[in-house]
Formats: sequence, C-alpha cells, structure tokens
Amino acid sequence: MAVIAIMAFAMVALCACGPKEITVNVLDEGKSTEVSAHAGETVGDILSAAGIAVNEGDEVSPSLDSEIKDEGEVITIERMKKVVIAVDGKNIDVELLRGTVRDALEEAGVTLAEGDEVSPSLDTEITGEGLTVTVERVKSIVVAVDGENIEVAMVDGTVQDALNKAGVTLAEGDEVSPSLDSEIGDGDVTITVERMKHVVVAVDGENIDVAMVNGTVQDALDSAGVTLKDGDKVDVDTAAPLEDGMLITVTRYVKKPEPAASNNTSSRNSGSSSNKSSEKSIVSRTQVPNCSGDGHGYYEITWSDGSMTYEEY
Repeated sequence: MAVIAIMAFAMVALCACGPKEITVNVLDEGKSTEVSAHAGETVGDILSAAGIAVNEGDEVSPSLDSEIKDEGEVITIERMKKVVIAVDGKNIDVELLRGTVRDALEEAGVTLAEGDEVSPSLDTEITGEGLTVTVERVKSIVVAVDGENIEVAMVDGTVQDALNKAGVTLAEGDEVSPSLDSEIGDGDVTITVERMKHVVVAVDGENIDVAMVNGTVQDALDSAGVTLKDGDKVDVDTAAPLEDGMLITVTRYVKKPEPAASNNTSSRNSGSSSNKSSEKSIVSRTQVPNCSGDGHGYYEITWSDGSMTYEEY
C-alpha cells in the first residue's frame, strides 16, 4: 500500500508540473522583447500568445511552425516595408523586406540618368515604414546668346541660375526670355538673350547715339529722328539688321546752282568772270573715322557757301 501511495503521488506531481516554462527573446525589426512560453510551443503560438502580429510578407526565423524548446532562444521578425517613390510627377509604391534606396528604385523600375538627384541618397538603408524617396530629373537647357547655343544641365533653379552656369553676363538693356526669375520647368528649355546694340547715326554734322535691342538701319534712323529726303544717301542698306558698333552715315543731297544766261560778248565775259568769282570752294575738310576702328569713315566737307557734304573713305 505504501508503494502504491508513493507512485500515485509521483503521477499527480508530474501532471501538476506540466511543460517547462521558458523565456524567449523576440527581435522585431531590431527591437527586443522578452516573452514567456512553454517548452515545445511553436513560434506561431508564442507570438500569438504575446500579441505580436505577423503580416503577409513578413519574414520570421525560425519559421512559425518550428518548436521552441530551450530557454533564451531568439525569434527574429523582419517586416515588409512600404516605400513611396516620387518621380516624374507621380508616386510609385513598392514593398521590400530589406535593402537600400537603390534597391527600392530597382523594385519600382525607375532608371536614373546622369545628373538626376535622389533623396535620401542611394546607399541609405531602408529601416522602417513610410519612407519617401524623391527623384529629381536633370533638365537640358540651351542658352541662345551672341550667335551660339550654350548647353547646360540643371535639376532645378531659375533662368538667372542657368545663365550663371552658362557663364553669360548681362549688360544694361539686354533682354532675356523667359524672365530671369522664372523657374526652370520640366523638359527641354531654351533661354534667349538679345543684346542691346549701340549704333551711331552721322548726319547734318553731328553724331547721334542710338541704342536698340533689335531692328534695322531704318529703325535706327527713325529712332534718331532722321528723315531722308530725295537724293539723300545712306552708306548701308536701310533694311539691314543692326549690329553693335555700327556707324550709319547719311549724306544729304545738295543741288548745284545753274549758271546765269547772257545776251552779248561783253556780258558773257562779265558773266564768265562773275561765275568764276561765285564758284564754291572748300573751307574745311574734317576726317571722321568709324567707331569700329576698321580704317574706314567719312570726310565732313564745309563749302564757302555754307553747305556741308560728306565723302566716304
């Protein structure tokens, strides 16, 4: 009877003890949590009892159906992370367990061109939910100035920034399109710079300075208030476009006086003597060189009768 009593007590004690209690460490995205479990329970049961949810795409090690038997074992959870790629005016959502911004761009099928800017940087590790990656595309800009096209590449900025990068300095009166404070838009951009042109109109014994961005020789004459009369000559085609430093010379037409008629020899002789005395002579001859320094210019001739003419050289 004593032996039977001892055996019965041992069986009761064994049933009362049950599975051994252990402590398990759950490492969830690097955050460590200790949870109580019983030896022999599965990973899935342990996480469920601890209120730790596992979502689709998450990776658990050991697997959910693995049994945990020993004290201090570690369960590792890597969460599926959502990343937003902001590029080309739209948002692309991607999911990945681990990796860098570069991996996220590859997952989204985004190809980078030389000069494109990415924030955060390509080597940034994706460590949490809700990361937004911004891609700014490089833009091709053409600056049309002084008869040539200068190409520059920029991600963002203003027209003034583009001119600075192209090494273009503006002078007073120069015109720029689009305006200097305009933001560089998407796609190909052309910036046009029209230089202020300074020309001189030589007419009636004076030099008139004219400044115009564009136009023709006739426009410069109009701006200078010069009206051409029958017989007046202009040394360049009035339809020619203006060039900086151009000299436009206007030569006025001067009608020569006709000789007086006579009825007899004495009067003819007298008239001949009178005509000789009334013939014009040059009082002064002033040389006026071109502003361009090319060795050309004109002579300003003053006659004895007070008239003035101009002669090119």
